[in-house]
Amino acid sequence: IDLQGFLDWGEVVGKMQLQQVTIGAGRPGMGKTALALHVAACAALEGHGTGFILLESDKVSMVQRALSGVVYTGPDSPTANKVINWELNVREKHALDIARKRIDQAPLIMSDPATLYAENLQAHIRRLNNQMMRKYGVPLKLLIIDYRQLMGSTNRYLSKTERVGLASAAVKTAAKECNIHIIAL
Repeated sequence: IDLQGFLDWGEVVGKMQLQQVTIGAGRPGMGKTALALHVAACAALEGHGTGFILLESDKVSMVQRALSGVVYTGPDSPTANKVINWELNVREKHALDIARKRIDQAPLIMSDPATLYAENLQAHIRRLNNQMMRKYGVPLKLLIIDYRQLMGSTNRYLSKTERVGLASAAVKTAAKECNIHIIAL
């Protein structure tokens, strides 16, 4: 997956290969989710089937943030806070409406399951792929998981370290078995 709409992505991390995983890490508030949303929007707008599993945030706020990323073209564009609080002038509302229509037509599916267990990740990905094929006619190629440490396990006796290890292994296996690229935050 080569992102033309994200100018520096290819130079920094290279082309995203199927069956591989990219880990996005950083302290809280560093912009991992904002970056991932921008990558998702760029990939979907270029026609790549893109899924976004939200384990930390709700779907409505993520859609608002994705829209603000698409409509933002420079200092005169509305910020995410202006979009979320609907503090927009007529020109900004028109730009947001155009961005919403572009996103609505792009192969992007956001999923916010109440719980997601590492052991069930592949089944969840297959459901997203089936939904993608039915709705957009393209296969799922990119999946972003935000926030992998919140992925649970059916084994309630595992320590947090063991759960994170299991989730990481499940993500890597899912990328290979489902023939997709996964970005895990």
